[in-house]
Amino acid sequence: MSNSTINDMTSSGSDNNFPLLINKQAFADLILNFLGKKEKLTYNKNSDFLIRLNDIEQFHYLLTAKIEKEQYVFIDHFSVTFEYNDRTSRTINGIESLNKFIETRDVIPYSVSMSWNIILKYPNSETLANQQIECSFVRDVEKNESNVLVLIKHTNQAWSIEVLNLFKDKIGELLTLPDKKMFFFKKAATLFNKDSFTSFLSIIILFFLGFSFYNISTFANNKNQSKAYEKLIDYYLYNKSDKNEAYLGFYAVDLMTPDDLKKISNQKKFNKQVNIILEDLSLELEKSEHQKNSYFWDSFILMLSLSGIFIAISFYVGKAVEFYGNTSFILLSKRSENEYNDYQSSKIKSAVWFYSFGATISGAIAFLAKYTYSLLT
Repeated sequence: MSNSTINDMTSSGSDNNFPLLINKQAFADLILNFLGKKEKLTYNKNSDFLIRLNDIEQFHYLLTAKIEKEQYVFIDHFSVTFEYNDRTSRTINGIESLNKFIETRDVIPYSVSMSWNIILKYPNSETLANQQIECSFVRDVEKNESNVLVLIKHTNQAWSIEVLNLFKDKIGELLTLPDKKMFFFKKAATLFNKDSFTSFLSIIILFFLGFSFYNISTFANNKNQSKAYEKLIDYYLYNKSDKNEAYLGFYAVDLMTPDDLKKISNQKKFNKQVNIILEDLSLELEKSEHQKNSYFWDSFILMLSLSGIFIAISFYVGKAVEFYGNTSFILLSKRSENEYNDYQSSKIKSAVWFYSFGATISGAIAFLAKYTYSLLT
């Protein structure tokens, strides 16, 4: 274009207006991207869900119903993108194509993302405003986590909030909320972990050592706590004129083992009454020695049992989180339908095992508590 032509164009018209040559695509980009300052409204929900093709269509119909009641608003474009377990994706454009959509491949959908491009034409204005809406359902199989995301890029805050509330109501219908017991077991899972087991095992070992020391000090070969020993003292102090000889005899008896006392009593070196006292003393000391060994092994078994109960509870809590939790599903293909049916069947089958194992652990804890109480009393 020559300079004279430009001058003619810019000088034409009496109102100082001048024509500007620009192609349609550039003009559309100018109108849609530069007019109006866009804001973002985001909604993010970490939760499991169950969504079908009909639910995806419902999102579009709900938005269409809202827009039909409004003026100067229309949907410019609608598309849905599916991502699958084989790292492929598929995009469907338009509600008509979505209505005819059938997934024939042997794949499992991992995410579905819906997007709308909406045009607002304000009255008495040549300005167009472009609104963009995205709604995604994503399941992370490796982390066993699911997420629902709504993103609205808008130039009208009131309108975007209305759309978000409309979508949130529909999303709420699709969420599969876990059982309330799930939250209890999740908190319990933070207690019954590897670090907690190390601390718990240290406490059990200290308890075992302390209890063993208590048994040794209580049931040691302490003849001063024996009734037979007291009879022996009374007899000698009453009958012996030489008290030093009596005390020396007591000291000698203190140094004797139960076998030594039994051997002496069998030799019949003393009178009948003393021999009976020595034999009774030997039996009492043997019983005390047996109790000492018995309590040692009882406390050792108790330590192993408590450790085993801790491991069993940790395992049970982990299974409880899985049992009371849920998994997200996007039911679009025959394989995803089969996956969902298998999941429901496994839930029913695992219920018997889960409750039986829980009852077993409860019984073991009750027995162990009673056993521990009997040791301490």
